[in-house]
Amino acid sequence: MIFPSAEFDDAVASACHGTIAEETLADLIELLRQDAAARDEYLWQTALHAHLAQAAAVLPADLRPDREPAGEKAGYHPLRDGVSRHAAWSSYALAFAGVAVAGLLSLVVLRFTGLTTAVKQATAPSPVIAHFGALDGVSWVAPDAHHRSGDPIVAGQQLELSGGTARIDFVTGASVSISGPAIFEAQSSLAGRLTVGQVQVTASTPESKGFTIHTRTARFVDLGTEFNAEATADGHCWVDVISGEVLVHLAGSPASTNLRQGERLAIEPGGRQVSVRIERGDETPQFRFATIEPPSDSDYADASQGKARAFLASGQLLVFGSDPAFSSGPVDRLVDGRAQGSADAPLESVFFAENVRGGFLFDLGQVVTIRRVNSFSWHRSKFVSDNHVRATQKYTLWGYAGDEPPASAEPSVGRGWERIARVNTDSFFDVASAHDRPAQQACSIASETDSLGRYRFLLFEVHPTLAGHDNEVDHTFFGEIDVYAEP
Repeated sequence: MIFPSAEFDDAVASACHGTIAEETLADLIELLRQDAAARDEYLWQTALHAHLAQAAAVLPADLRPDREPAGEKAGYHPLRDGVSRHAAWSSYALAFAGVAVAGLLSLVVLRFTGLTTAVKQATAPSPVIAHFGALDGVSWVAPDAHHRSGDPIVAGQQLELSGGTARIDFVTGASVSISGPAIFEAQSSLAGRLTVGQVQVTASTPESKGFTIHTRTARFVDLGTEFNAEATADGHCWVDVISGEVLVHLAGSPASTNLRQGERLAIEPGGRQVSVRIERGDETPQFRFATIEPPSDSDYADASQGKARAFLASGQLLVFGSDPAFSSGPVDRLVDGRAQGSADAPLESVFFAENVRGGFLFDLGQVVTIRRVNSFSWHRSKFVSDNHVRATQKYTLWGYAGDEPPASAEPSVGRGWERIARVNTDSFFDVASAHDRPAQQACSIASETDSLGRYRFLLFEVHPTLAGHDNEVDHTFFGEIDVYAEP
């Protein structure tokens, strides 16, 4: 819908008469929100309609505005043509203005509450809810965007950064640092919407408690804390609690998850609401984590259960010819019910050769309901103590329900595989250098609503990990992968 146009006039007329279609109503509301001239015209036309309607009740029949006199051209529109045609009695109609406006308000409130609200919101000035803080190398997407530190930010204002970092200081005391490229909307003094990009939120004042970041797949509610959040264009998002606590609500689900300092959670887009929890361990052979259970010998895929088998789907495990002690262990190490006994134990780990991608294939024997998948890694070089590169977990988990997995070595949604989750622990831990990386890590993939789905085959598409020095590329020391499932 555009303004001015006959379509606009017809929409306003049908709104006044209570016959407007829902789709047309939605288009009209959107237009009124964006176009100030359309709002002025809308208000004038609806007021005129009310005046004419009230006047018509007492005018002689041959002068009523809804009657088309003989000889009048076809297509007469009472709102468009009413002023010139009824100039003779317009002053008479205006005498009823007070009653007419009251009638208009009653009509719109009873039948078009949403439209009235939209017009009020569109015409009322938006409140100032924040101000720009420090701007560090910021470049804006819009060529006419020129913001400076101290400039006000109103409710509903959208910020689009192509680069740099912009800090937003809310009147409640909350602070949000946006790193570009990003799209962020300042919704209220206690909320913002992150469409894409990264933010760091600090909400330490009593007034800022409950500050919420909305994404397309979740919302993160501050409980007096500091946290990082990220959202991607396809709806994937994650949150990392730096201090305090954060309450995570998944879109469309009444359930919530409480995260504490040091805990991280990612949410995959889609109806299953898959979450990925990543935690650092205590660096002991017991593999103790904050909430993730240690490696198990009673999960569905464990070799002792006799139900599943693990294979090398692609790639090549590292074989160190000059010293076998530095070679990878066999794939079935992943399902033997225990992980490594020390921080640098190649033969107790499963890892690929340098600079290659590889995959582990789990055949569960039949289609089962997957409840949870846990993966464990541990590496601290005995030669370079701050080298933990092989602890990083970077993989994509795929599922397939057929009797035989698709032959393609490169899985994709269009080839029969269903993507379950993406894991990148370096992103979660915000690793800037090798020594920042936790040496012992666990990843738990689960659904916040029901299950991960029903599959027979699980494929772990494993990616190389960048060491962060000398441009080396290495592979994760996986110690165990547990699959919790039921027929």
